[in-house]
Amino acid sequence: MKNQTQNIKTPTQSELEIMAKSLLNDMPALENKLQKIADHHSVRVLVLLVEVIKFLYLVAKYQKSLSPSLVADLAWHEFILCTRLYTKFCEDKFGRYIHHTPGGDEKENKSRFAKTIQLYLIYFKEPIKEVWGESAYEEWLDAQCGTCNSN
Repeated sequence: MKNQTQNIKTPTQSELEIMAKSLLNDMPALENKLQKIADHHSVRVLVLLVEVIKFLYLVAKYQKSLSPSLVADLAWHEFILCTRLYTKFCEDKFGRYIHHTPGGDEKENKSRFAKTIQLYLIYFKEPIKEVWGESAYEEWLDAQCGTCNSN
């Protein structure tokens, strides 16, 4: 039986950016594909790819089905299409290929997305609104009230 979470070190923001830059350097076509998504959602390509990598880390660490946001999912599709690059990245970083398995009913998908956001807030803190949505960002803001004091 698998552990609920795998012992994978959570990368720093700097490490994530280095990974993303390396991927874009190794496969310039990926940057071109991601640029369309990034432009449509007012986010930089590097930021978009970093967010996809964060999602993949959550999947690898948690070892259960999670759901990305629509924007992250669109970018993930483009990354997966770079099959050799994606396969090598998954194997190097997670020791296995991370499959994309669409499906599930609306309730199941919402539950998986809620779990994704819950884990994202734990491991990566503030979500990027343009990628994860306003509700994910508001959930992060609400969580900040834990630092408020009352008399």
